[in-house]
Amino acid sequence: MKITQNARFLSDLVREAKQGVILPAAFQRPYAWGKKEVLDLCESIASGYPLGAFFLWSIPQKDALAKTKSRLGPIAMRNMDDQFPSQIGVLLDGQNRLATMAWLLLDQSESNQESISAALTGQERLVWGTESSVIAYDLIEKRFEFTSKAGLLVGFKVPSWILMDATRINKYLRDKFRREWSEVEEAQQDQINEALDAANRQFMEARVITTVLSEATAIQAKDAFLKVCRVGVPMSEDDFEAATMWSE
Repeated sequence: MKITQNARFLSDLVREAKQGVILPAAFQRPYAWGKKEVLDLCESIASGYPLGAFFLWSIPQKDALAKTKSRLGPIAMRNMDDQFPSQIGVLLDGQNRLATMAWLLLDQSESNQESISAALTGQERLVWGTESSVIAYDLIEKRFEFTSKAGLLVGFKVPSWILMDATRINKYLRDKFRREWSEVEEAQQDQINEALDAANRQFMEARVITTVLSEATAIQAKDAFLKVCRVGVPMSEDDFEAATMWSE
């Protein structure tokens, strides 16, 4: 068994997850966060607060179907082919945070909402399956909020899905200043640009710790998972039973 710990940019971990090669362990509980926890994560990133660690178990891709769930938030497992990575990251700790990042960066102007909505769990539907499931950053108030696609057009707001993409940010601002924000005075333009630059910088520079367990058996991974969860979010007896049976 080998354990590797690294400091990584959150954006790199999210980029890897978006490829469909990091998935929750099959025994993990469903997504549990509410809107408050989602907004707290956004504010933590924007404030430069520590974001905690992520614990992954690296397994051969041929074992992924039996050991993982089929998706992380809106990201489905990648179809296995010759180009599929030889190893898959089974997410043992950090599911809610990483799934939330996947939802935050889902472009709701382009995604197939109907196909995604059909697969949502109960809690996911409450947070991400309503008309008011768009996360916006208010550039004047400098705060995050849940809103609708129509609400995104009110005031000076940007959608969360552009915050890790400088190219999209620049295009978004050009379009806004050319149309809806064309009457904005230069001083306020500067304020808007500075606020968005600061948010983009915090999202791009945010770092996390990843601990990767490799060359480990299912029993070893289960043991590590149970120890991590005993000092983290409390688990029910059913949760522990599911984890215990998983390695048999």
